[in-house]
Amino acid sequence: MSRISIISAFVAALSIFTGAITAHAFDLKEWEPMIEVGTEGSLETGNEMTALLRVGFGLKRKGGGVTPIDTLGPEKMVLAKISGTFAVVSTENQALPSMDIEFVPYEDQLLIGEVGGDPEGTKKIRAMGNLQLLPTQIRRDLNLDEALVLQISIVGVQLKAAQKQTARTELYAQVAADLLGAKIASHVSELSTFRGLHIMELGAEAGLGTLLSKSLYLRIGIGGKADFNWNFWSRLQSDQKAYLAIRLDIAQLVQVYVEGALKGNWDSGSPSYESGAELTAGVVFYWN
Repeated sequence: MSRISIISAFVAALSIFTGAITAHAFDLKEWEPMIEVGTEGSLETGNEMTALLRVGFGLKRKGGGVTPIDTLGPEKMVLAKISGTFAVVSTENQALPSMDIEFVPYEDQLLIGEVGGDPEGTKKIRAMGNLQLLPTQIRRDLNLDEALVLQISIVGVQLKAAQKQTARTELYAQVAADLLGAKIASHVSELSTFRGLHIMELGAEAGLGTLLSKSLYLRIGIGGKADFNWNFWSRLQSDQKAYLAIRLDIAQLVQVYVEGALKGNWDSGSPSYESGAELTAGVVFYWN
């Protein structure tokens, strides 16, 4: 637990320090804080129930806006973004059975272009790109035999596209990749700690978005992701996740979501494949 506390505190301090220093270099007056606070509950394989706290912080350039209502969102630049979920109560009475922290020192989202469309504005395809520098993940999931996982990539790239079908509905798709870095994964079992090269993480999601009213936006998406890691010798390691998610955004301030997921953890040094199913529901409040 001491390692988890130290690393979590380090990342939080690094986020605040990086944001303050970088924003000052770019003129602090041009930036404003982004804050998110929420809670969620999960039901995992074996009927284990967990209550989690979700928190996030970052700095965005004024005028860019970060609107969860919009599938793609406007152009934006974000500094020192950190977000995480932490298990606070578990029916198994385990100490912090799960957590998931993401830290991105720099993120820039730009409009790539718009093509097609008819006079009514439908069928137009809008594409955007997202660039992240040094995206970092810290995870713990005792159900997958993960005591502590630290993963750092040099760069992350996301491509997103949406096509309006009617004035209120659109189809969307996105692909993402984190490239080159390092990964350390320690285990609850006697399996030795994995230390090696993080080659890449690939992810994709596709779905349908519907504007139910002026302030209600509903998205239904299906997706998955997997990473690939090598310890320079004969050991390979990979984490995978497939999911179906329903998200309802309310007035650009609140998001309510439900997600069903299958998760897996494969390590060539282990004789078994760790896997599990999870159902999660939660609500997040945004100030940005």
